[in-house]
Amino acid sequence: MNKLQKMLLAGLVASGLGISTVAVHAQPMERRGACAAQNFDTAQFAARMAKRQAELHDKLALKEDQEAAWKAFAEQIKPGEQAARPDWKALSQLTAPERMEKMLSFMKDRETKMSSHLAALKTFYAVLTPAQQKIFDEQFSHHGQRRARKP
Repeated sequence: MNKLQKMLLAGLVASGLGISTVAVHAQPMERRGACAAQNFDTAQFAARMAKRQAELHDKLALKEDQEAAWKAFAEQIKPGEQAARPDWKALSQLTAPERMEKMLSFMKDRETKMSSHLAALKTFYAVLTPAQQKIFDEQFSHHGQRRARKP
């Protein structure tokens, strides 16, 4: 094969790869399965959380006098109804200040829920022994960081 044919072949392969990449990204999000929010299953999430709580309960080896605090903690952080996601079409119809007020309202609601979870966590954490606190800390060391990107 001469040099021109090799260059043409390499160019065709490269453009074929580029076109296939563009085609994959041109598919709607739901077909690629990239939008987890649309496929969120509250029951499945609650089952996973209950399983993790049971595992944590077993690892902590709670004493009888700690059980009441555990039950109050578990009840407080139990997942409830998933907060409605903002309707982006409706938000886009609002003026910039109105849209920001709505987003701030969503944020305040989330902050309120997180504050009640923190209060429950502090109350429960206070009844744990130092060894149990260490186990608890290890279990929650990576909580919420699953999606964090590495630099």
